[in-house]
Amino acid sequence: MICARIIRLFSLALALAFFPAPALFSADSTLTAKPHRIVVDGRLSSAGAAAAPDTHTTLAAATAVLRPGDTLWIAPGSGPYREILHIKTSGTPEAPIIIEANDNEITGFEPIVFTEKTAATTTPWPFVLRHNGKRIPQDAATQNFTNGVLTATWDAAQKTLTLAPDAPTDGWEISARQFAVRISGVSHHTYRNLIATGSRNDGFNLHGDCTNLLFENITGAQNLDEGFSAHETVSAEIKGGRFYENDNGLFNINQSRLVLTDAGIYQNLGFGLAFNADATIEARNVRVWGNGMVQLFITGNVTASFENSTIYKTPYETRPWITYNETARREKPVTHSTSKTATWTGPKPRLSGETTPEK
Repeated sequence: MICARIIRLFSLALALAFFPAPALFSADSTLTAKPHRIVVDGRLSSAGAAAAPDTHTTLAAATAVLRPGDTLWIAPGSGPYREILHIKTSGTPEAPIIIEANDNEITGFEPIVFTEKTAATTTPWPFVLRHNGKRIPQDAATQNFTNGVLTATWDAAQKTLTLAPDAPTDGWEISARQFAVRISGVSHHTYRNLIATGSRNDGFNLHGDCTNLLFENITGAQNLDEGFSAHETVSAEIKGGRFYENDNGLFNINQSRLVLTDAGIYQNLGFGLAFNADATIEARNVRVWGNGMVQLFITGNVTASFENSTIYKTPYETRPWITYNETARREKPVTHSTSKTATWTGPKPRLSGETTPEK
């Protein structure tokens, strides 16, 4: 009897050694998958992209396969990308998703073609008009699009733009897409060296409950609304930013939280830097100047701190440009407008008597 039991146990041990029992719990592939560098290069043909591993020709195709820890690598010099950058996947605290744009432009602009100085538009007014990379704003006095050198007249009834006789017909673009960079309800992303332009909304449009969003060396320019705008309970940090030629440079609302370091906000048509409701701003080394209506606007129960930051005197006595959103009905430009209900947890910004920073 004892010998028989020993033989059975020995046989069982051999069976387990050569045929191990299946694991009770399989490994989570999302935890064990290695991070990848996902490349986007819009210059490649479909065949060229297919021949290279983890390479795509569009942002939409590349973002669809991103997983925590991955890097989206937009090939240097491959832009502009005339599509929306919208990543629907969150990273994790240990493995954020990184977007390295390599100074490429993500834009809502589309070329507009003039024939004998006239172009029909399918984009409804208001819109942003750009020529050779510079916004052509709408003058408050004449309602023409002009920068003092180039002029275009808008016919609302015919939905046409007509150029002045001395204006070139090439190099023009019009805002056509609703977003450039859209972030909605995701967390643990890092965006680097990215330019967002030409949106009919915000260049960087942030909505929902988002945490650990980091932006390094970004530009939001020539958008119909803000260059950068965070809503609801978004929590974000910007390290190095430029926001110019938007309707408003940067405007955060609701219960959003922002740490803003090393930023220049200038030559926007309405507000330069603005916060309302219960937003929180912690700013360091920020300069604001040359904006059309208000350089710094704070209202509601905003919590604020501005370390080593300067707001420059408004250069305008009368409205210079038509604006389309929050400042559309404001009559007179001012340097700042700050609510008495704001809470200051640190220094207030310095108010300069100069209109621009020293060069």
